[in-house]
Amino acid sequence: WVVFTDPQVAGAGLDEVQAEQQNIPFEVSKIELKDVPRAIAANDTRGFIKLIRNTETDKLIGARIVAPEGGELIQQLSMAIKYGITVKDLAESFYPYLTLGEGIKLAAITFGKDVSKLSCCASSYLVIKRVCLYKLSNIKIAQIIFPQSGRTGFRFR
Repeated sequence: WVVFTDPQVAGAGLDEVQAEQQNIPFEVSKIELKDVPRAIAANDTRGFIKLIRNTETDKLIGARIVAPEGGELIQQLSMAIKYGITVKDLAESFYPYLTLGEGIKLAAITFGKDVSKLSCCASSYLVIKRVCLYKLSNIKIAQIIFPQSGRTGFRFR
């Protein structure tokens, strides 16, 4: 399901109350968008990605998202629930850097971990070493270089 508000609210599978009512052992991982590099680059960190897994099987049993593109993100999680994908599989899958989808990977790998300790780019403490402006036609592009990792991100203006 998706509610097309701003930001969007989306869900698939069970929530914590439903899992408890069904006596399913579960664990929750929740990552705030302030810890997702794409949300930081887009300057819109409103929301979160929450994953709920069965602790006995490691299978994803539920997800809730509040994000500008929550409706887009929930589709892949709904497929993961339907086909019994484990959280380990989600964490080891390819998610391109600087996409909101990367937030799903971060939420999957942070079961029992502090996201701020994963890397400089998965931290709310974003320090920009250098910003270079380029002009292509009428579009300004800011190149952002992250000091600890050397990764580069771009913001269009």
